[in-house]
Amino acid sequence: MSLYTDLEASFLGASRALIVQAAINPLKVLENRQCSSSLTTHHLAVTIFMQGGGKAFFSDLPYQMLKASIKGIWQWPMIMQLPKVFKGYQFTEIQSQALVGIAIASADAGFLTPLERGIARSASVGKRVPLQKLFHEGWKGIGMQWVRNSVLWVAFLTSQEFFRARAYDKTKTPLTLIQATVVGLKASIFVSAVGAPFIFANILQYTQNRPPLSPLTKQECVNLFRTSRITLTALALQNVGSAIIYNALKNDQNDDR
Repeated sequence: MSLYTDLEASFLGASRALIVQAAINPLKVLENRQCSSSLTTHHLAVTIFMQGGGKAFFSDLPYQMLKASIKGIWQWPMIMQLPKVFKGYQFTEIQSQALVGIAIASADAGFLTPLERGIARSASVGKRVPLQKLFHEGWKGIGMQWVRNSVLWVAFLTSQEFFRARAYDKTKTPLTLIQATVVGLKASIFVSAVGAPFIFANILQYTQNRPPLSPLTKQECVNLFRTSRITLTALALQNVGSAIIYNALKNDQNDDR
């Protein structure tokens, strides 16, 4: 991959992250509040709107956009470049994608844990928590953040590669936009099923100081189910965009060979 393609990956990744994040931010706020609310998702959304108006669904948006900008710049070159490094050590494509996921998760947790905490707390209270307060608390919760990130990234990258390879094997031609969209949707279902409990535990830790391995109450089990539906919707929007960009960059890689 050329430097030009690296820059293209960074630009596309950052642009996708900003656009998608703005679109799904109300879902992320709803996901956060649903973790500790006994209301149904519909009634919770109405309650949030009645209490704070439309801006209540964007209380964490500045932190989300900052996080998305940072991650979008360096994650995509990692996604496109690191598999080639790992395959040089005789790892398979799926194994390489899993290792890339762990690498990205480690960087995310190491650099962005305070921002993640700010996002969770801002969404839970309906107003932005001062950034300096978050950094004053340091990297508290980094362990759970790393586990959550690792599960989500490994699940996404490996499932995306699996479904993309299966689609390619059927036609032996580059995937179309529709095929890449289907790959993203399939990956979203898998990632949501695997990752929803970790997202749920991570939010409770940040907003309620809840130990990650503490048992769930009956109501929290209900909340987990309701939250997982929101998570699936948000992930579908995120992962479809990612799958389309990944497919385009992979096609460019193949053309360069």
